[in-house]
Amino acid sequence: MKFITPIILVILAIGIFFGYTDGVYQDVKGLSITKAQLADAQANAAKLRAKRDLLVQDYNNIPDASIQRLQKALPDGVNNVGLVLDINDIASKYGMIIKGIQINQETAGSGAVVLGPDSKPYGSITLSFSVTTSYETFQLFLHDLESSLRVVDLTSLSFASNKDNLYTYSLTIQTYWLK
Repeated sequence: MKFITPIILVILAIGIFFGYTDGVYQDVKGLSITKAQLADAQANAAKLRAKRDLLVQDYNNIPDASIQRLQKALPDGVNNVGLVLDINDIASKYGMIIKGIQINQETAGSGAVVLGPDSKPYGSITLSFSVTTSYETFQLFLHDLESSLRVVDLTSLSFASNKDNLYTYSLTIQTYWLK
């Protein structure tokens, strides 16, 4: 009988260990691994917040004039009226009048057939118009159009002579915006 009580207590201790204690111990190990992962995630989040704060500070230090110039160079949306007004301002600087304005929004660049959704991050518009002026004035107009902030590609140019050394120039330009 002296030997039965210790054997029963050892068997009971082993049963309690494998029945309850080992399961709780495995759960605690899993929770400690999860705790380490969450601590890493928290440290990464703190680094990202610090980086975001630096970027916001850098963005806030950009002058408003520079932001406006950037938005004019590549706008966030289609602004047909603004585009026509910008070109008209350049033309009026040289005493020219824009005539026959036609605006076409292209669904695919360069007339190419697109199968499936258009995944380009930008869209384009084609603007056609004509002006009547001398060759020298037209060169100045093209130079100002080229050096304006708005990104513009001249895709077509034709001309016809008029009286008094004036020409009628028909232009087609393409401009872009971010989608």
